[in-house]
Amino acid sequence: MLAGAQRLKQEYDQVQGIATVDTLKRIRVLVILAAPLHAALGWWFGHYHAPKGEANLQAWADALTWLQYGLSAAVTVCGLLTHLLLRINRAVGYPGLMLQIAFCGAYLAFGAAAAILDVSIGNGIGTFLVVCMGAATLSLMRPVFSALLYAATFGMFWAILRKSAVDPTLLSAL
Repeated sequence: MLAGAQRLKQEYDQVQGIATVDTLKRIRVLVILAAPLHAALGWWFGHYHAPKGEANLQAWADALTWLQYGLSAAVTVCGLLTHLLLRINRAVGYPGLMLQIAFCGAYLAFGAAAAILDVSIGNGIGTFLVVCMGAATLSLMRPVFSALLYAATFGMFWAILRKSAVDPTLLSAL
């Protein structure tokens, strides 16, 4: 019985290694598109001028400016580290898995922060949901890691959302 469990764990570890390498290759390609896109969105939000009397819209755009620039920087760093790791070592192991989790975590944190900003001007939490689906589609990781990552992200999102000045109707819909 113990030998069977050890064999299953070895197979599981081998599959995770292949999945991590595949995900890192996806990240490396995605970064080429995502980093300039987020920088361009940061520039675009930075040039937004809200109508007079709409200070909340200007505050939203200003916050999104820095959020987009920050994600562009984080994505670029993850992309460079991914590229280096894949060039140095074909079997990336735990450093590759941690890089994969960091990349997905950066996007999930971005999605949560953007959704909280969107809620402040009357929009819903669609941004968070779309980013969660995108990260889940991109990343191939063990269910345990995935569940922990998404649970931690949602926990932080929920805690911040509850403390913000949000319409209670929205909270009851979650």
